[in-house]
Amino acid sequence: MPKAKLDLKQVMDQLKVIQKTSSGIAKALKDTLERIEENPDQFQLLDDTPPELEPFCTVLAFRKAYIVNDPHDFRLIFVHAKAQQKDDLDLCYGLVAFPRKRGYVGIDWGEMVQLVRDRFEVE
Repeated sequence: MPKAKLDLKQVMDQLKVIQKTSSGIAKALKDTLERIEENPDQFQLLDDTPPELEPFCTVLAFRKAYIVNDPHDFRLIFVHAKAQQKDDLDLCYGLVAFPRKRGYVGIDWGEMVQLVRDRFEVE
């Protein structure tokens, strides 16, 4: 039974590109998304949360999922909002998916902040 609802609208185009990389990576992507729905807590928090996202860390967790099938290596960064009620599902919202890069170079963290504000109505 799923523990979380996964909203991938923001990253759907990126995930389609990843999926087309190879059949192995397509399976790894499918498995990863299923694992997020089953238990998002099993995914690692961002090591170094960008300063732009730190104000949200009191109510949201920023997690990363590895989507790997050699030689391909991708990341999915998502927001994990815990359910307020015991019987409700957590919400996981995909922010960005991309080929792995050291230090997450090229990610527009300002855009991520705006997406989080819009989606979760937090200041």
